[in-house]
Parts: sequence; structure tokens; C-alpha cells
Amino acid sequence: MTNTKTSVTIGKKLGIGFGLLFAGTIGLAIYSLRTISYLGGEFDNVAQKETRKLDLLRSIDVTAAEMLSFERGIVTRIAMSDTAAAQRFHAAFAERTALMAKLVAEFRPMIATEGGKRNADAITAATSAWQSADEELWTASRARQLPVVRKILDERAIPLGAEIQTAAGEATQRQRDRIAQAAERGHAAIVFSRWITILLIGVCAMLGAGVLWVVKNSTRELKRMARELDESTSQIAGASAQVASSSQSLAQGASEQAASLEETSASAEEITSMTRKNADNSRVAAEVMATVDRHVK
Repeated sequence: MTNTKTSVTIGKKLGIGFGLLFAGTIGLAIYSLRTISYLGGEFDNVAQKETRKLDLLRSIDVTAAEMLSFERGIVTRIAMSDTAAAQRFHAAFAERTALMAKLVAEFRPMIATEGGKRNADAITAATSAWQSADEELWTASRARQLPVVRKILDERAIPLGAEIQTAAGEATQRQRDRIAQAAERGHAAIVFSRWITILLIGVCAMLGAGVLWVVKNSTRELKRMARELDESTSQIAGASAQVASSSQSLAQGASEQAASLEETSASAEEITSMTRKNADNSRVAAEVMATVDRHVK
């Protein structure tokens, strides 16, 4: 009964040990996958979304500079009476205005902060106002109103261009800050994950050592049980030999007693025969005496 309980206890110990080791391994794998997924998400966000926003803001800044250059080209060519070249600059300005609207439309859905939304609104409003100022500048240019053209350029076109570039610069700096923060979060996640991984590996190592200890103890206890069983078997074999010897002795004693009984029975039969003969002799003697007695009388 004790051996059965011990074996059950050993089985439970081994089951618990392997179960804990398996759970630790699964926990380490799950945490590693989650960390990899998080870092992958941060990388994709920085490499695709945030980088794309920087490219768009750079394109917006460059487009604003080109629009301002075309406006100055219109003024210069009108002053030189080169209407054809001024017309080309005006058409190029219209193309850049359409490109600016397209860039802002692509940038707006990616915005994640209120400051970025304000910058996008400022760029859109400045572009719209600049487009209106350009129409007035072109109308004045065709009318050869150079003072009006220069006034529109200095008081409206240049400030609007600067406003667009300022908004784009603020948004660009904000995006750079976000990328830096994402890099810091990624680095912190890597450091934290490294320590957690080391901790989990340590836990798994301790669990493995515990399982090994349980296995060694279980093996030692099983060996002890085997020795006890071997000793018990030897004792049982000795007892069986003693029982066999006692049985043989009893059988031999029984045979001797049976022989004694046979001898006693033979002696009894002999005595009975002798007694019977004595009785017969006594009877014959009695008859002889009776006969003699009759003859004497």
C-alpha cells in the first residue's frame, strides 16, 4: 500500500514539473511573439506611415517654394514684356496648386495629432488664398499694372508662401519628434523584452532544474523500492524454503509415525493371537481335568 502511494506521488511530481516547464516555455514563446509583433508594428509605422508623411511634407515645402518662384517669374517676365513666358509661369503655378491640394489630401488621413490637423488646415487655407491672389496678380499682369502686381506679390503671395512653408516645417518637426519617440519606445521595448526574456529563461532553467531534481529523487526512490522488493523477495524465498523444509520434516515424521502404528498394530495382532491360543489351551486343559476327574470318581 505504501509503495502504491509513493509511485502515485512520484507521478504527480513529474507531471507537475513537466507541466510547469511546458507552461514556462509556452509563456516565453508567446511573449517573444508579442514583442516581435509590437516591434514589427512600430517599424512598419515608422518605415511606412511616418516616413511617408515626412516625404509629403517635404514635397509640400518644395511645391510652395516652386509656386513662389513661378509668381516671381510672372512679375519678372511682365516687367520684361515677355507675356508668353509669364503665361507659362502662370500655368505652372496652377499645376503646382493642384499638386499642393493632392499632397494635402494624401497627408490629412495620416494625421494623428491636433497640431498636425491645424497645420494641414493652415496649408489648405493658404493655398486657397494664394490661388485667389494669383488670379488677381495675373489679371493685373495682363493689364500691365506693375505696381499692383508687385504689391500683390509682396503683400499676399510671399506671406502666403511663407505661411505654407512654416506650417509644413512645424508638421515636419512634429513628425521627426514622433519618429524619435517611436525609436525610443522601440528601444525601451527591446530593453524590457531582453530582461523579460532573460527572466523567463531563468524561470525555465529553474523549472528544468526542478524537474531534473524530481527525476533524480524519483529514480533514487524507485531504486530504494526495488531494493526493498528484492530484499522482500529474498525473505519470502527463505521463508518458503523453511516452510518446504518444515513440510518435509512433517511428512517424514508422519511416515515414521505410520510405521510405528503399523508395528504397534502387528504387535497387537500377535498378542491377540497368543491370547486366543492361551484361551484354547486353557479350554483343552479344563476338558482334560474334567475327564480325569470323572475317571477318578
